[in-house]
Amino acid sequence: LSPSGGVFNPDDGLPPQTQLVPGDPHDRTDPIMISSSTPLSLTAVDDKSIVGDGQGVGVLNTQYAVDGSAFAIYSGTFTVSGPGLHSVAFFSTDFMNHVEATLTTAVDVDTTPPVTQMTYNPASFVDGSGPTFISGITQVGFSAIDSSAPVSFTEYREDAPFQLFTAPFTLTEGTHTLVFQSQDLLGNLESPQTATVNVDATAPVSQLSWGTPSYIMPQGTLAVSSTTLLGFTAIDPLSNGVASGV
Repeated sequence: LSPSGGVFNPDDGLPPQTQLVPGDPHDRTDPIMISSSTPLSLTAVDDKSIVGDGQGVGVLNTQYAVDGSAFAIYSGTFTVSGPGLHSVAFFSTDFMNHVEATLTTAVDVDTTPPVTQMTYNPASFVDGSGPTFISGITQVGFSAIDSSAPVSFTEYREDAPFQLFTAPFTLTEGTHTLVFQSQDLLGNLESPQTATVNVDATAPVSQLSWGTPSYIMPQGTLAVSSTTLLGFTAIDPLSNGVASGV
């Protein structure tokens, strides 16, 4: 009898087959992209005479090693810490002492969050002193880039709880300070970013000026000669605390 209570089968001529199975979160397969908290498990099936038949006498134990360390008996899920590429080697032995050839799987621990920027369509105007100005019809959005894992979501807020960014939006006239951040599929959350934008929805006021000779006729029409100098003055009125200038 085997230690597990089963009967030894002399027809069992194959070693077990072992697989590394990543828990959540994870992404990709070669290498497997994981976070430092992703649980990793090893599953083993013992074959008898045909690979994949699963009819062997049973798995005695599974051993594994991370980054060339000493092999240890696998007893449950484990994690791999430290950003970058790591190797996990493993093999299993059945009750007939058939030892599986050592397998190695590469895992890549990603600890880098996305980088998010605000976007404006049409483009914003930044004056010489630094403030950013947009119009009342400008579509405001966010662009998030992650060098490793896909971006899961972007969220933002203004004097309110965070809300998911799903589509570009406009802002009312005035000064707005937005806080925003993104998270990737591995749970890496960006530190909150802050941007202040001034929305100018009020058009400038223009006025015609003229020199001499000139005459305003009774019906209000301006009469000038071909030598009369004409000019324009324009001001951008302050509205809701914002004036972008002419």
